[in-house]
Amino acid sequence: MKKILIICLLFTLINTLSLRAYTKTGHDIFTEIDFKEEGTLLVNMTSNKIEAGFKDLGRGKFMGWKHHYFTIKAEATYVGEVMFAKSNRSREPIKIDYTVKDTETKERSITYGGSLSGKFKGNIKGIDTEVNAKVEGNIKNVTSNQTIEQTSFTVTVMPNYKLIFRETGEALVTNGVSKYYFFGITFSKGEWEYIDVVTRYYELYEEGI
Repeated sequence: MKKILIICLLFTLINTLSLRAYTKTGHDIFTEIDFKEEGTLLVNMTSNKIEAGFKDLGRGKFMGWKHHYFTIKAEATYVGEVMFAKSNRSREPIKIDYTVKDTETKERSITYGGSLSGKFKGNIKGIDTEVNAKVEGNIKNVTSNQTIEQTSFTVTVMPNYKLIFRETGEALVTNGVSKYYFFGITFSKGEWEYIDVVTRYYELYEEGI
């Protein structure tokens, strides 16, 4: 996501909380993914489950792809990018003026492994076609390249508190394994997962330190 961020901090003393990105979800743009019902992220699957998925593909084909789905457009909530996090270890309140302008929305995050290469992304549409045939009802389209109005606010971080401003929302998770056959021989295979952002909003909360 590309953003123009303007942070104006009005304070006499501030302790900036150092943040380091991590990918426990397997996706750089999501720090947390929680399924509303059943579902497992690829990063949390055992090797036995993945191998079982390959076995469920059954017999090979003469040419083309075969896919097995673990999860098909499962509804989930996510925590995305942390816009800022400030802690106040002083004895005085800290006033913060913050402005964020969102100029582009990233609609999908993809991860894949095994012998699948970057060219596999071109097959996502083919997977989508099969998925849509299996899903009942309509899935809300993901909005891309949408410009959001500028958001500005002023907050006060009280002593011994931490303030966090981050993105959250709803998403759809689809994952599985695939094989590509060429003249009956497995030419490429691997596991994959993509997460589509459906809704997004900003969340501001504080906690004690």
